[in-house]
This record gives sequence, structure tokens and C-alpha cells, in this order.
Amino acid sequence: MGQASRYDIVGTIATGDFATVYRGRDRELGRDVAIKEIHPHFRRDPKQLERYWKEAQLLATLQHPNIITIYDVVRPRGWLILELMRGSLQASAQKGPIDLDFLREILIDSLQALDFLHTNGIIHGDIKPSNLLLDSRGRVKLGDFGLARRATDEHGSLLKGTTKYMAPELISAQFGPVGPASDLYSLGFTAYELMCGPDFELLFPTLSTFGRDRQIAWMMWHASPDQKLPPIHRVLEGVPEDLAQVVDRLVVKDQQQRLGSAREALALLKAPQVSVPASISGERAEPSEEELKQQRQKRLMRIIAGVAVACSLLVSILMLLPERSPPPAPPPAVAPVQGRLEAVLLDARRLIIDHDGQGKEEREIRSWDEVIINDKKSLLRDLQPGDLITITVYRDEQGRQVQRIEAIRPERLIGQIEAVSPEQGTITVAREPEGEKVVLRVPRGTPVTLNGQPTFQGQKLEYTQLRSGDRVELYYQREGPEFVVREVAAFRVVQMKGIVREVDVKNARLTVESDAAGQVVTLPWSENCVVTLNGQANVGGQILRPADLRVNDQVEIEHDTRIRRVDAYRVLGVAGVIERVHFDAGSIDVILSQDQKSMQFLVPPTCEITLAGEPAQLADLRAGDKVDIQHDTPDGRIARALKITVVRPEDRRRFALLVAVGEFDDESLPDVPVLSTGIQKFADVLIRRGAFPRNQTLVLSNPSRVRWEQALTAFLKDVPSEGEVVVCYSGIAIRDASKRVYLLCRDSSVNRLAETALPIQTLADALEKCSASKKLLILDVSPAGVQISGDVVSAEEALQAVQGPPGRAAFRTVTAVAATASGQGVVTNQEGSATVAALMEAYRGAADENRDGHIDAGELYAFLTRQLPQIAGTSQSPRLLLPDNRPSRLTEEAKNALRSLGAMLLQDNLDARVVNDTYRTALKLAGKEPEPALLYGLLQIKMAQFSEAERVFEPLKLERPEELVSYLALAWTKLFRRDYNGGVGEMLALASHWESSQVKPKPGLIVTVLNGPEVFHFLGQLREYAARVGEGSERPPDSLFQKLDDKVQELGEPLTSAYQQGREQSRQILDRFDEQLARAPDPATQVKIRYERRQLGRYASFPFESLSRQILSGLDR
Repeated sequence: MGQASRYDIVGTIATGDFATVYRGRDRELGRDVAIKEIHPHFRRDPKQLERYWKEAQLLATLQHPNIITIYDVVRPRGWLILELMRGSLQASAQKGPIDLDFLREILIDSLQALDFLHTNGIIHGDIKPSNLLLDSRGRVKLGDFGLARRATDEHGSLLKGTTKYMAPELISAQFGPVGPASDLYSLGFTAYELMCGPDFELLFPTLSTFGRDRQIAWMMWHASPDQKLPPIHRVLEGVPEDLAQVVDRLVVKDQQQRLGSAREALALLKAPQVSVPASISGERAEPSEEELKQQRQKRLMRIIAGVAVACSLLVSILMLLPERSPPPAPPPAVAPVQGRLEAVLLDARRLIIDHDGQGKEEREIRSWDEVIINDKKSLLRDLQPGDLITITVYRDEQGRQVQRIEAIRPERLIGQIEAVSPEQGTITVAREPEGEKVVLRVPRGTPVTLNGQPTFQGQKLEYTQLRSGDRVELYYQREGPEFVVREVAAFRVVQMKGIVREVDVKNARLTVESDAAGQVVTLPWSENCVVTLNGQANVGGQILRPADLRVNDQVEIEHDTRIRRVDAYRVLGVAGVIERVHFDAGSIDVILSQDQKSMQFLVPPTCEITLAGEPAQLADLRAGDKVDIQHDTPDGRIARALKITVVRPEDRRRFALLVAVGEFDDESLPDVPVLSTGIQKFADVLIRRGAFPRNQTLVLSNPSRVRWEQALTAFLKDVPSEGEVVVCYSGIAIRDASKRVYLLCRDSSVNRLAETALPIQTLADALEKCSASKKLLILDVSPAGVQISGDVVSAEEALQAVQGPPGRAAFRTVTAVAATASGQGVVTNQEGSATVAALMEAYRGAADENRDGHIDAGELYAFLTRQLPQIAGTSQSPRLLLPDNRPSRLTEEAKNALRSLGAMLLQDNLDARVVNDTYRTALKLAGKEPEPALLYGLLQIKMAQFSEAERVFEPLKLERPEELVSYLALAWTKLFRRDYNGGVGEMLALASHWESSQVKPKPGLIVTVLNGPEVFHFLGQLREYAARVGEGSERPPDSLFQKLDDKVQELGEPLTSAYQQGREQSRQILDRFDEQLARAPDPATQVKIRYERRQLGRYASFPFESLSRQILSGLDR
């Protein structure tokens, strides 16, 4: 990729709306280049940048002698490094008619380039003189591929180029699809202009009727089927037949009649004469005398053709302009004949003349006779009945009698008043479209109307009341040097605001009720009436017409006798389903119901949003919500929402059972009626905002125990396996003498809880049996300050009373949320409990942190943790109990195999083969659980297979560092093998992990719970043994012993005491051995005593039985 420093900018070639092109120098290759630089503000626009780089990528794939070459790109500067061209044909079009032979070469080069592009499925999209470039050898190359796209790209748009050369199908689909033929039309239009030169636009006298905006005017011209270019031979003389045929067929608006391909056009063109090739140095060879003669003849022919073109254009122009003086009449041969023309018989070439009631005459008109209408030379077919004619006869140079028919008729002038001069009795009008100023005399009493009315402010209208700027349509006659007005129709544009009441498309009329006076006005619209809707003149690729207006549109119109412009404002409505909510960007994507297409809507702060009939905000909306949207953007991918009505559809997977008990039959129990009020409001929130179906949301207010128990069973039975169920109880929980907890019902009695209240165990068991995929229990007990003789408990204490099956957690598939921690009570007010108030906010959407329309237990608990203290103060803290839904670690068969393995630890004589077989069976059944390895390792120690024992315990220690049996076993084996340093290190590791092992173990991770005093008594025995028996290099350093002692000291007095007792026991044994050594009678006895002193079994016994029992006791964990 090139770097900016490689290229120097020498000068500016051209600047456009999108980029600037510089002349540059490639310092590395020493050549001149063109540098196209995108304007800085477009570099910040991703869409414009994408278009710019796509142009570079497209050019890089196009290798053709008639397509400009791209050399490099410099992305940081926004540069395209291109082949340097000599110029474009735009200057040629502005200077004058182009040489026809050169035009032929231009067409051939351009058609070859287009044939290459179209064959490769590419449409250029912006063929015009400024994009036809000339290289140093005079070849034409196509440039500027910023609008080019693949022919198969249905999402691309070519409606961005210069509209003057735009093919009609780019504006209206009635002309057929956009494709290669579009480029051919633009090329033909360009060729026509190059042949005509700067006078080309004189062929479009009606262009100004399409409006003052030239871009729009050209679009309207191209989109009008009845507006066509005349055949080229009617405009220019001397155009070769093949060239004229190609150009005429390229500019046909009907694609069926237009040339179908560049290759077809090339086949119709005759090849240009072959010029003498240039030498290698670039200079032409010296031509021969014959060649010089041919060149002179060719140059002469071109001059003649150029003169012919200029003359032909001049004639065309003169025919469009009024002649200032009539052609001189030859001397008459007979007396003139005058009268009013009654009929023109073109087929018979005869005129019927009425001589002012004195008879009629039929006169034959011959081919050499002359027709002059209003001093303009005309044709016989131009005469009209009613013309006043004078026929004079004279003889021409050939001796023929020539009839000169001079007709006078009022001429029509359309324009705009420049000045009104009552003193001179004249008005000055700028003729449309050329703007020529014409001074006309207005005789007194000339009929004048303004916007179709002959009066103004209640009086007859005079021309002196007209204003500069009024548009006029008047009829005048020439009287000598003057133009005398016979009739004036003036039009003054006025504005009116109102509401559309009727759109009469058939008669092209619009009825509007005025805002000011309530007056209803019906006016026709002009053919070129400009219409905008909410500020847009083009919707869906179609220019708006008055027929696109609708009843009740708010409009501001400009009119005279016809409506000239309508600016309409309309509130539009669509329905659909939210696909995505862009909370940061403040917009939503909606799948529209009518066509299932996605449309984006901006949601400004002023947008009115309701959700389930309640005021809402953008933050409350979720994907899947059904919406009705009112907006004011008739077209475009992003519309501005004015009002959004949202309905949250039911989620048939959701079920809710809400129970509130605050009123009791037992007068000794205090009533808390607000609990029922709050739970009913909570149900309403779940239905309206939480997507819970109404028929799947059950509210039990103050039910009896029988009613509640029956409803609980029936309700949970209907929840499918894919369902999600929420059960909430708001009331009072009491614990009886046997520590069982009951939830009070309306008919409960404190003295007979077992018969009248619902055990929380019953509720938990029913939920566990429910097949729903997600189950949530919310316990909102008990109100603060309730005075009851029983043991009132909090929600956390009530949930802790729930028991699971042997060896299993209380909640395996149910997530429970306790509204109150131990010792706390529920805060209430007149609206209900603080918990229910927080739950309503949560399910309105405030707890939906990831905004997915679903509130899981984690989101709910996090929200309650934040919100409850704000509502209830510090007196209420929620608790979360997550389910332990894992299956039992071990099957019964695996447990039995492990029990058989553990029983061997109690035997004295072990058969290694039986031990190995039993271990393999247990290992197969228990999988990756640690018990098989623990028991097998202990059996290896019992059989004195210390190496095999260490092979088992070393990796187990690394895998499960909190499994303390490993350290205990390794300490024993290492001390037994006189590795005193290693043994003391294992004891230190055990002491270091002790505290972490005492935390409530994770199921399946820590399986052995050891007896602390027993373990540390054993460690004390081993510690003292290692300190006194180890000698020399075998003995661990005192610092290691000190670390062990300090760590034990940190664990508290009970363990420290047991540790010291163990040390003391070994110390006493060692002291006795030392006394025996001191009294030994001979060296042989001393050797024997020293041997006995070193035996580890003299000081402690490994706790096989205790460890086996403790390991097997954890099989149900």
C-alpha cells in the first residue's frame, strides 16, 4: 500500500462536490499521476467512505484500454492514485459542435468500454461528458466509477448522478428495469450534445416549465414519455447515416426500441479511417503527397460539415424566436385578396376563405406558394381557421405566379411581468423560458383577469393593478413596430393552509378547507405541481404527485388559478413486532405486519409511549412486544416515531401462583389486610408487564388450608415441562416445638398448626415434584411487629427448615428467595408489604438487567438487594437459596463396592489380588470420584506398599488440595521411609489447608470430614518423633518445625491443645528410650535400642479404622 510521502501534489485539476483531483508526481517511479482526494467531511461518513473505497476496488478489477487505470490507494489521506488524463469532453461540449469523425472515435471507444463493463455485470451509472476522459494519445477512457454497481445489486441506487444525462428508467419504473441500456441512453444523450455544442439546450424550450431547479427539470423531462429528441438529421445536416442511426436509437426512451447492447451499437458504426500510426518516439511519420492530399480533402469536408451544423442549428434557433421584421414582399402581380380563413384542406392543398360575409372562396395552394404567419415563414399546415389572411400574387424569377398568404392571429406569450408602466401604457414581460424581455402596449379597456377573476377588491380589474412578479398568459398582435395586447390573464401565487377534504384524481382537482376562515376551496392542480410530504419530494423512488395526497393531510399550498405547490404533513401509522431495541441509540427495529420487512424508528424523548395502557419509556420496551406506531416519515429506512402503543404478548410458558393471608378466623391472630391488596396488584403487573397469561395467573386471597392445598396440587399439575412457575406467599410463618415451620391460612390456629396450617415442607415438596423447567419460590414472611403467642420466624429461617431426601439438598430444582433474613420482619404500609412493592417494580422491567424480557432468579435477587433497603430501610435484607440439582454422586452399587473396599482396612491379613480386584470394581462404578483412590491408597499403606501409596496420594493431593487424608497418609509414608523433611512438610500443608477444608464443602469436591482433635493429636505425635529421631542431614531445620508450630497455634486452642498432647506423648516415649540408652550395658544393646527408637510404630498407630469410617460416611454427600 502506497504512503502519502511517495506522492507530491503539483497542482489542482478539478474540484467537485465529492472530491478534488490534483495533478501529482510519483517520486518513486518518476511519473505524473492524478490524485483524487475525498473531501474531509466525507471521510467521517462511513457510507461515503465505503462508496469511495468500493470505487477503488472496482477499478482495480477492471483492466481495459478504454477504462482509466488505478495505480495505488493511500487510505489515511483518502487518496486514489490514478492514471493522469489530458482532460475530459466537457470542455468540448461547451466550446462548439465536435468533429464528426472524432465523435465516431469517441463513440467506438466508449462503447467498447461499456461492452466490457456490461459483459462483466457492471453498470457505470454516470455516463456524461465530464466522465469521458482523454489520455495522452487521444483515446477516450471512462472515469469516475463512484456510482458504478453490479447489475445484480438490487440494493444499489444510481439515482445520484447528473440528471441531465439520466436514463428515464432510473426515474420511473414504467420505462423498464435499470441495466446496461441505461448507460447506452446516457452515452447517446452525451453524443447528441457533443454534435450540437452549447446550443444543445435550445432543443428543450419547455424545460423551464418543469421548475427552476435544473436537476429536477431534467428528471421531469426524461420521465415524460411525450418529450423526445428529434431525429438528428432534422437538427443537423451532413451527419453520416450510420452515426445518425446509432445516436437516434440510443436516445429512445422506450427500451424495446433502444439499442439493446453496446456490441449491437458497435456493429452499426462504420470503422473510422485508419490514421498513420505513431512512431515509438510518439512522433508521426512524414506523410506522402497523396496522404497530404487526402488529409486536405478530409479537413475541407469537416469544415463544410461544421458550417452545415452551425447553419442548421441557426435555422432551428431562429424558428423558435419571433422575427423582428417581416421578409420583404415582392411586387404584387394582381390585387390582394383579404378575408377570414374558414377551413384548411391539407389533403387537397386548398383554403376556404370567408370574405366578411360577402361570399366564400376556395383557393388552391401550390408547393411554391409562400405562407407567412405573424411575419414568420411557415407551412400550410400551420394555418388555422379564424386567421385573418391577405393573399398577394407576384411572379418569381422563373416567371411563375406565386401566392403570398400572410396570416395574422393573436400570439400567445407566457412569462413574468418585469414592469408595469401606466404612463406609457405598457407592460414589460420576461418571456419563458429564454427570459427575453418584451415590451407590449396595453390599450384602454383590454380584458384583464387575475387568477381567473375579472375583478379585484370588488372593482373591475385594470392592467395597472398587476404587479411585478405576476405570471401572465396574454395574447397580442403586431401592429407595425409595436406588440399590442388583446387579452391578459394574470396569475399571482398566494398561499393557503388547511386540511385536505377531497382528492379528485380523475379531474385533477384538490379540495382544501382553509385553516383561517374555514372556507372550502376546490382548485385544479397544475401538470407540474410540486408536492412534498413531510419534507420529502421523492418517496420510494417515485416523485410525489398531487394524487398521492390523502384526505386529512395538513397542507400548505401555493396557487393561482391552479395549485402550483403542495407541502403536506401526514401522520403515518404502522403495526408490527419489535425485533430489537437500541437503548443507547434511542431507536427500535420493527418487523412490519404488512410485509414482514424490518424498519427502524427513532424514538425521541418527546415520543408518547404507552405499555398496557400505562405511560412507559423506551427502557421498558422489549424484543417481541407488539407495537402500533405513528410517525411522520413517509420514506427512508429510519423514521421518527411520534406515538407508540405497546402490548406485551402472553408467554404461554409462564405460570404464577400468588397467595396472601392477612385475615384470620382465629381472633387471637392479628389481621394484616394490606397483604391481600398488595398481592392482587402484583398479579396485575405480572399479567400486563410480565407477559404472564391471565388464565395462568392464580391469586388466592386468605384461603383456607384445604383450599390452598387443593389449588396448589391442581395448579402445579397443569404446568408443562417447558413451563416456568413462580409461587409467592405473603403472610405469617410459625415454628412449632418440633422445629417444623408452618405457613398460616385463614382458618389456622396457633394451638393446632399441624391440622390447620400448611407445612412449608409440603409446599417445597410440591414444587420439587412439579415438572416445570424453572421454579421460583418467593417467601414474604412475617410482618414486623406481629404479636403472636407462637414462634414467628423470618423467611430465611422458614426455608432453612425444609429438609431434602437423605444425603440430598433441601432444594434440588427450586430456587428460593427469602424476603427477610433471620430475626427480621416484613415492613408493611397501606399499599401492602415492602417486598411486594419491590416485586412489582422488578416485574415492570426494572430487574431485567440484560433487557431480554425475562427476569431470572439472579436478576430478581440482585434487584431486591438494591431496592428493599430503599423501601424498608435496613430492617429487611433478602436471601437467595440456589438449588443443588446435581444427581447423587454415587450409585448404590458404587457405594456397596466402596464399603467392601473400606472394610478391608479393618482386616489384618490382606490378599493383594483381592484388594486390586475390589479397587478396580469400585473405580469403574464410582468414576472420577476420589473415594476409590483414598481407600486403595490407605490399603497400600496397610500392606506396607509405601511407594504405591505415594503414587496414589501425590496426584490426588494436587487435584484436591482440601482433601486432608492425602497429607496425613503422605506424612506417615515419608516419615516411615526416614524422609523427615518431606513428612514434616506434609504436616505443615495439612495444617495450612485445615481452615479452608472446614468451609461448607462443595458437593463432590471434599468428601472426608476429619475429627480435628484426633488429627492434630496424631500430628503432634509425628512432629515430636521427627524432631528427636532425625539426626544430622536427615533432621529438618528448626525453622520448618517452627512454621508448623505457628500454623497450629493459629488454628485455636482446641487443636493446639490436642497437638501439644500428642507431642508430649511422643516426648515421653523418646525420653524412656534415651534413659535405656544411657543404662545400656554394652554396644550391642545400644544398637538394638537405637533401632527400636527409630521405629515410627513405637510412637503412633496410623488411624485406618477412623479414616475408613470418615470416608465412608461421606458417600451420600
